[in-house]
Amino acid sequence: MSDELITMNDRRQLGLWAADCVERVLPLFESAVAGDSRPREALESVRSFGNGGERTKQIRTAAWAANSAARETSDPVAVLVARAALYVAGTAYIHSLESPHQVNHVFGPAVAAAQARELAAGGDTQIGDDEIRWAISHAPPAVRGIVQRLPAGKFAASRRGVLSRQLDEGLRDG
Repeated sequence: MSDELITMNDRRQLGLWAADCVERVLPLFESAVAGDSRPREALESVRSFGNGGERTKQIRTAAWAANSAARETSDPVAVLVARAALYVAGTAYIHSLESPHQVNHVFGPAVAAAQARELAAGGDTQIGDDEIRWAISHAPPAVRGIVQRLPAGKFAASRRGVLSRQLDEGLRDG
């Protein structure tokens, strides 16, 4: 067994789960910004890594491209989705540090996806809560294991903090 807190296999499983979470909201970006494939390409680069590919510069390039897509649109839902894709690409590089801050990196894609879905539904918090429940129910053991090895996150009183706390509690319970 490795002494590394977060293994390369953990990063692969985290990336695949994060990509699944964000793919659910990707149509919200694509309908707002037709023809811009940068967020989808970020997910695809991480899926390739997650399925055994190398962790290459291409993943970072795709991450920055998704970030550019977020900066170049004024649609707030599309911004959230593009940032969620950026966070997905970041999962391949999550640090093996025992820090509450790392929990935010693990949760970033799923929480941003939930926020995007919620905003697209006119701010209906039930929609965001449902998206978090989906993320919890689809988290593989490796993702739960990462969360359980990390110290509990420190969550703000904001809606993002509420969604993060729900995800934290759901992934630690089980």
